[in-house]
Amino acid sequence: MSVALSRLNHPDENPFEQLTRIGLALLCGPPPAGREQPVRHIGILFPSEDGATTRVRLIHLAWHCLLKEDSPEMAAYSWLELPLPEELSPMIVQLCRLLIRKYAKGKDPLAYALRYDGGRFDPGTGCFLSESGHGLTCATFVLAVFKSHGVDLLRTDQWRERDEDKKWQQWILDELGDARYATPEHIRAVEREIKLGCARFRPQEVAAAKAPLSARVEKRGPWITTTVPPSCTVAPVLRMPSRAIARMPA
Repeated sequence: MSVALSRLNHPDENPFEQLTRIGLALLCGPPPAGREQPVRHIGILFPSEDGATTRVRLIHLAWHCLLKEDSPEMAAYSWLELPLPEELSPMIVQLCRLLIRKYAKGKDPLAYALRYDGGRFDPGTGCFLSESGHGLTCATFVLAVFKSHGVDLLRTDQWRERDEDKKWQQWILDELGDARYATPEHIRAVEREIKLGCARFRPQEVAAAKAPLSARVEKRGPWITTTVPPSCTVAPVLRMPSRAIARMPA
């Protein structure tokens, strides 16, 4: 198991309220009934000031055109805090709030797609900037948010395609066929992504990028951390996710 994943905090022992800056929430569970794919999902944790009370909020891409702001206590998430420079954390929080206003509470859609080319969000407008991508997964949404402020959690340009990811990609394509707001044009675009080949960034791999991050941050050098080995796995948490979370595709 990755060093980073072995250090995941469980809220029963380390409540979310211990988060002081920016963190990641990881959901891992066995396949729900009728589905072969296990539950793997990731989002960004940030402290949200609500009067005199500091709450921890979760922003995550739950599915196609479904960016959500939730309480991390809604499901069996484990979590970790990212050792980012103190001055960078408020910038990430500000972007998260902008994306919530634009995509979760506004009318703009944020599509679900498979190919990630290092795209990012404009910190001023929240628009997704990508040369060839048609959308994001829950994992690449996290990568794109941090990329927006110069933080590369993974060496995405060195990521390899893996044969075992093809089945998951085909399952996503099939699910998009029944997804609300998924147009025939978008489905065909995702199908082309699969045919041309695209690497998958798994939620647990993005979470595992935390391990060497602090050393690179202290040097104030390149933000790139590490390429997580394809064998990176994490044991499911003890509590079962809710029925709604069990349908999350990533």
